Amino acid sequence: METENKKMRIDRIEEGFAVAIAEDGGQYALQPGIADLKESDIILAKINECGEITAVKVLEEETSAKKAELHSRLKNLFNK
Repeated sequence: METENKKMRIDRIEEGFAVAIAEDGGQYALQPGIADLKESDIILAKINECGEITAVKVLEEETSAKKAELHSRLKNLFNK
């Protein structure tokens, strides 16, 4: 039983499903209730041999850094 861990970013929430984009470009739909996820959260997902996400951990420090970066970009874009 081979599992792997992948770092992903929550791109959007659609109809209760969290859509995550992995660093390798792959897209995953996470079942509702697997974790309390928000857009732009950075997660570490455990994926089983069938390609299903079985567990996630929100990476709080990386999430905060990414949200600060996005906030800074938006501020620079609109405050010119």
